[in-house]
Amino acid sequence: MIYVGDGASDLQSFGLMKRSGGLAIAIDKDQDFDVADEQRPGQRVDDLAPPDYRPAGELMESLEHAVRACASRIALRALGRGE
Repeated sequence: MIYVGDGASDLQSFGLMKRSGGLAIAIDKDQDFDVADEQRPGQRVDDLAPPDYRPAGELMESLEHAVRACASRIALRALGRGE
């Protein structure tokens, strides 16, 4: 699973993603994603990207990498089951 959030209210979800083997991406709306005082090490995100939704933007590139990573895990598990 891939979770995209934008602030301190998403910290618990970021942590759940990390514990569950998912990926967490944070959107840094004003280049001030500063939740260090509230964030625990297990709540760190895999990427912090600006809210740029253009096809060549960093956020879209991050999402593409995250989807490929999830797809690769699925394919690897299928190989392990002899499929």
